[in-house]
Order: sequence, then C-alpha cells, then structure tokens
Amino acid sequence: MRIKNTKDLKIAIRQGDFYFPGGYPLYFVMNDGGTVCPQCIRENYKIVLDSVKHEIADDWNAIAIKVNYEEEETCSNCYKEIPSAY
Repeated sequence: MRIKNTKDLKIAIRQGDFYFPGGYPLYFVMNDGGTVCPQCIRENYKIVLDSVKHEIADDWNAIAIKVNYEEEETCSNCYKEIPSAY
C-alpha cells in the first residue's frame, strides 16, 4: 500500500505488525529506500508523521507498507531482522 498522506500513514500503522488475513509480516519502505519495522514507526510516530505531512524528503518519510514474503530485510533503525512469511 502506498502512503501518500497522513491518513494513509495512520491506516498503515493500525494494521499492526502483520497483514490480516494470513499473518504475513509487514515493514515500511522509506523515502531513502530503507526498510523500517512497524515497532520503530510507532516509536518515532511524530517524526514520521511530520515528514509525511510536510512531504520532507528525508529518511523518516514513509512511502509504502509492504508484506515481507521471502526477502531478508533488516530494520534501518533498530537493525533487527524483519521476519519473512516463508
């Protein structure tokens, strides 16, 4: 799902850590191409919200939320591995 505004961001955050149905793990794609886990997005909500709201081209501007099917992804903020669905 693309994140175009603050409404989209709030919807994406409400989805939690997993896509329903199926329980597939989610991660956020940032403006700089980095990946961030949902927990770090929630912990830094005010920064992310400000970047999305004002369309700031920094590394806290979330542009999409994706399901991690098979890729090995690592959070750019906390460096924890984002689990894959398979």
